[in-house]
Amino acid sequence: FFSLISHLCFTKMSGLTGREKMAPKTESRKHQRQRTEQEMQQLKDKIKASAPEVLDVFNQMDKAGNGVVTRHEFRVALNDLDIKMSKKEKDNLLSMIETHGDDVLHADELDQFLNGA
Repeated sequence: FFSLISHLCFTKMSGLTGREKMAPKTESRKHQRQRTEQEMQQLKDKIKASAPEVLDVFNQMDKAGNGVVTRHEFRVALNDLDIKMSKKEKDNLLSMIETHGDDVLHADELDQFLNGA
């Protein structure tokens, strides 16, 4: 499951078109997947290190205190953690983590992403 998420994250964050995905690459798909998995794990570790409990992390992200993390709050939180990603990459990541379909992050979605719970 994690490999699939990592692959989807790489594809979404890379912004490659279908034709570019089919083009020969200097880096094997396996190597790209491993690199992406490592980057995702580093991201998770950095988020977890900011607070030991998922609810603490979530509350730090939820600047408005309304029980959800908006795209803007999510981007700001990643900036605060010194995570270097483009706005598009951050939005793509939020879209991957956000599973309720309401375009905001809930605590249970963050828990699922960080812990697979």
